[in-house]
Amino acid sequence: MFNKITTNLMVGDVNETLDFYERVLGFRLVMGVPEGSQQIVTTRDNDAPLGFAILQRDEVELMLQSQKSLAAELPEFQKRPVGGTITLYIQVARARELYEQIKDQVTILKDLRTTFYGAEEFYIRDGNGYVLTFASR
Repeated sequence: MFNKITTNLMVGDVNETLDFYERVLGFRLVMGVPEGSQQIVTTRDNDAPLGFAILQRDEVELMLQSQKSLAAELPEFQKRPVGGTITLYIQVARARELYEQIKDQVTILKDLRTTFYGAEEFYIRDGNGYVLTFASR
């Protein structure tokens, strides 16, 4: 019955958040919707802030939605804080290699380590306060 789950992160600024995920983590924009519009775009125009974006790297897909846009759909999000209440656990092929590539560009919350269950993991924080865990076996 269930087929897929894709996280939709509420963010303060979609363009700024997309910059981080593209520049640091190698994601790419799949599609976006400019703030206050229903037009679908597949490339960025930095003069037009996005209200929503889908980004992807390999098999991992994320959605980003501005607080303004999300609150227009679901008013209960108007007063909720952005970030910090979810941890994304992302399985990667080589956690150590990724750690070495990005460690000087991000806020490391927990350094690379091998867990008791045999995974190599590290934790970072993105610009909105979300915690991303990268792990490989």
